[in-house]
Amino acid sequence: MDLKQIGVFIKQKRKEKGLTQEQLAEKLDIGLKAFLNGNVVNVCRLVH
Repeated sequence: MDLKQIGVFIKQKRKEKGLTQEQLAEKLDIGLKAFLNGNVVNVCRLVH
């Protein structure tokens, strides 16, 4: 899975759960800026 696919996957799962990007970042205890800057590999593991 490349980074674009990972981002699409995270977006899909986030929306299924009705979360904003900020809410997801807070739940995962990461900063929103880091989340938006593409640090998604660890996020993908946590969301899945």
